[in-house]
Amino acid sequence: DEMRDHIFELLSNSFFQKWKERHQVRYTFVKGCLKLEMPPPFSVVIQESEKGSWHVPITCQNNESEGSWLCITR
Repeated sequence: DEMRDHIFELLSNSFFQKWKERHQVRYTFVKGCLKLEMPPPFSVVIQESEKGSWHVPITCQNNESEGSWLCITR
């Protein structure tokens, strides 16, 4: 069926990885206590703007979602 094929095409590896990064909750057990790590509120991968600038995440070691970004322009 064509709709199913379209959906599977959308879920290709690159699209799925981006989706997973923004929606997957990670968990660990620290000394018997459950610790949840929520997904970041934004994508933490290198991004190119419409004007050709690049934004590169520079993450902190203790919390990736609180990192800084390096902006590279031409």
